[in-house]
Amino acid sequence: MKGDLKMKDERKCVSCGSVHNIEEMYQMGDKYYCCDCASLCHHCGKVELLDNMFLIRYEGGNHYVCEECSETDAFFLCDHCEEYYHEDMLWGNYHGNGICHKCSTHFGICTECEMVVLNSELEYYEPTQEHLCTECIANREESALDNLLESYSYKPYPVFFGESSEKCFLGVELEVDVKSLKDCNPQKVYQAAETLRENYRDRLYLKRDGSLSNLGFEITTHPASLAHHTNDFEWENIMDICKEGTLRGNDCSTAGLHIHLSRDYFGETQEVQDLHIAKLMLLISKFYTSHILKFSRRKPEELRWCSNPEMGLDFLDDEKTIIDKLKQCKAKGRYLALNLENEHTIEYRVFKSSLNLCTFLASLQFVVEISKYAKETDLADIQTTNWRDIFMSTEYPELKSYLERKDLI
Repeated sequence: MKGDLKMKDERKCVSCGSVHNIEEMYQMGDKYYCCDCASLCHHCGKVELLDNMFLIRYEGGNHYVCEECSETDAFFLCDHCEEYYHEDMLWGNYHGNGICHKCSTHFGICTECEMVVLNSELEYYEPTQEHLCTECIANREESALDNLLESYSYKPYPVFFGESSEKCFLGVELEVDVKSLKDCNPQKVYQAAETLRENYRDRLYLKRDGSLSNLGFEITTHPASLAHHTNDFEWENIMDICKEGTLRGNDCSTAGLHIHLSRDYFGETQEVQDLHIAKLMLLISKFYTSHILKFSRRKPEELRWCSNPEMGLDFLDDEKTIIDKLKQCKAKGRYLALNLENEHTIEYRVFKSSLNLCTFLASLQFVVEISKYAKETDLADIQTTNWRDIFMSTEYPELKSYLERKDLI
């Protein structure tokens, strides 16, 4: 009799098959489950299988909560340790996700925006002695940097450096930028700009440029002879300052190297200038795809800033018709490999930026070499000119080395 009573007080767990006293089990409908397979939700009191429940960490210990309750605002999944907690254990939110008190040591709060950020994203900002996130530092430095830069339209009265009996003066626009904000140190960018401005204000100025993506700017020089650029301008020091400031040239798809050449180099009258520049435009068009793009290091997606002028020489063309074609090129706008819209200069826009001194000097020398060839060659001979005619005998060491390295001679 007693044995039968004992059997009535015991049940087999539907889930695992173990036998327990009924008072130690949970009932769902007509089914019984042991304490190892089911539990009461600590939040709503409903019986649920443990496989369908979440272990929640409370201040006083750990408890199981059903899936429905776990999705309420009373609980959160810590974004760092990926464990569930009661709302009393919430320390803060990182990108909209909760962070528990235990994981708070991995995070800090930006003084400026009051956002929770990882410690690795928080930096000590020396000028104001605050701990700021990298984005707020970038915003502050961008604002401070802006005070060092001239507007894009800024054009001071030119100061000429060096001597040239042929009036061959070159003005440089060297665009520098940060490869990405991840690689950026805004304070170093600011320091670089400040150093350039203080040490070289007699020969260059810094300008804003909307085509640059991050904290970049344009280093614009006063005109100088090629010899002065090569020997006296201190370009190597200027480039080192940029590199120390996390600025780059060739690594940035938006950064270009634009070189202005005096129109006076091509002659004393407008008619003579136009003729020689027309011959130059023919050479640029002729070798644009086959040679110049390789020299320039430009990628196909970067050519909208320096497209092919596509000016051709026909059998019946003479000096008058070729000058007319030059005027048609000018009407295409400034985003050509050779921009004609400036009053006192022509602008080579095809080169990619570079903080490599040899590559930079080779680009300047390229401008002088091909411009000299156009100036000194008759229109009738331009049609049969090949690339080697222009560059094979160059005496510029940087240009010759660069052309050999690129298999262009």
